Amino acid sequence: MTTRNLRLALPVEFGAQARDIIIKARFHGLDPVEALNYRDLLLTPLHENRIQVEVLRRFADELLRWQPHEMLRRKYRAEEGRTPADMYHVIQEFLDEFIQHRKDNPL
Repeated sequence: MTTRNLRLALPVEFGAQARDIIIKARFHGLDPVEALNYRDLLLTPLHENRIQVEVLRRFADELLRWQPHEMLRRKYRAEEGRTPADMYHVIQEFLDEFIQHRKDNPL
């Protein structure tokens, strides 16, 4: 099953808010899609890009908090000699943890 086929339940509060905006837009003769977009309830390409940049910025900020030797100590003892490949693996694990944390803590 691809991610595209995976459907998650719509949060009740979000659905109620979106329906309310659509009803009010129709009542006032406004375009419901524009009304939803005005309230940032649509994921437009521009909004999606902004979110991606924000996530990457957060990851970069988190990565900056670690000195290289601290990053290596996440997995290896300090007295062991380490290679660039070891650093690559530690950073990959750090990224995997970052992604998993985001999955486990949705908005």
